[in-house]
Amino acid sequence: MRKIVIGILAALILSFTLLGCGETKPLNVKKVTYACYVGDPRGIYVTVVSDDLSIKWYEVYPETNYNPNVLEGELPPEDRYTMEEDVITQEAWDEFVKLLSEKKFMDLPEDIELDGVCDGVSRYIKVDTDEGSYTVGGYCAGDGRSRAHKRFSEILKGMGSLRN
Repeated sequence: MRKIVIGILAALILSFTLLGCGETKPLNVKKVTYACYVGDPRGIYVTVVSDDLSIKWYEVYPETNYNPNVLEGELPPEDRYTMEEDVITQEAWDEFVKLLSEKKFMDLPEDIELDGVCDGVSRYIKVDTDEGSYTVGGYCAGDGRSRAHKRFSEILKGMGSLRN
């Protein structure tokens, strides 16, 4: 019986190794956009980082009559937001893209459900790759206890570290 169990375990290990289970597929990321919708009246904070190593931060002022789709690059009139920009290192970009792959961003649900959180902000991350784009987030995304919230939160921390 012991030989059978050892044989089965060896076969499983070999199968996982050959099939690449547990490995993360590297993403060919072109741009990442993070949007955080806060308060009443509603303001929007946006970070955009690109493979050209540029990083931009926008603060869209609260305004009741205008709601730009910042995840698609839409901005209000210039007098309704501020923008700062900088550059990051290639190493910082590579580490961030690696984090997106390790945390399996593309496998997160598009809408992260509330999980033990009552009040907060709405957060969304959009990743543009060669194959297309994928957006993940929701109300209080990253604040809950579920595995999806924790993965989302780790990606936010990685994006936040790009500012330093």
